[in-house]
Amino acid sequence: MYFHQWENSVNNDNFNVVLYDNIVFATHFHKSYELMYVISGEVLCTVNGVTDVLSAGEWGLCLPNELHSYRTESHSKMLVWVFSGDHVRSFDKEMKGKHGDHFRFHCQPSVETFVHQNLIETATDDPFLLKACLYALCSEWRRDVKIIEQDDRHGALFIAVLDYIAENYCRNITVSEVAETLGYDYHYISRSFKRHFHMSFADLVNTYRVEHACGLLESSDDTIVHIAFDSGFQSVRTFNQVFKERTGLTPIAYRQSKPKNNKK
Repeated sequence: MYFHQWENSVNNDNFNVVLYDNIVFATHFHKSYELMYVISGEVLCTVNGVTDVLSAGEWGLCLPNELHSYRTESHSKMLVWVFSGDHVRSFDKEMKGKHGDHFRFHCQPSVETFVHQNLIETATDDPFLLKACLYALCSEWRRDVKIIEQDDRHGALFIAVLDYIAENYCRNITVSEVAETLGYDYHYISRSFKRHFHMSFADLVNTYRVEHACGLLESSDDTIVHIAFDSGFQSVRTFNQVFKERTGLTPIAYRQSKPKNNKK
């Protein structure tokens, strides 16, 4: 299952950091950069189909809209920073239409010391020092990987399709509609979609719908029927089937698994 981590796609100047113990995270994507640093143990990381093990002291960088996932098989402690391109504007501009052949990288000792002092051991609240750390790490990544040019039309299409789905998933939208609206040939957009998302158009739309439904199940007392149609499903039967495929639970079981005080 792939999913769009929408909260890491919509905000400018987005920045957050999370410390994970024994991280397990399903394949997802978003418009922000994602920086990883393993403190201890090992993490099996996959970025855009490239899988590698990050061990203690190693770094990784995922560029915007790259599919990525994490799995811990034994033990791990890992820091993950998610930040928008606003924090590294020059690097972000340079990387438009490009990607790296790998995501794992190492830091030179001087950079490692600087970053540890200002980003890991003591998280700086100085925005300029923060940008300096992020730029330094992006520079180290660029030094270690091979930069590959990609067809920028696909990148533009990727963003346009995501935006269209995000605005219209509650309706019965189709690939034909998206192609016509965005001004692309149906066959071109269909092929490009599969190449970028590695899933069908319907699967991605249903992912948005299930995310929306989960929010309603947790925060409201609306009926299952109301939530199904409000989320864009054409029938309650389809809603129940797709929801269980995505979450492992029926909508009713999912609602019952959440604390009642989460509801309005």
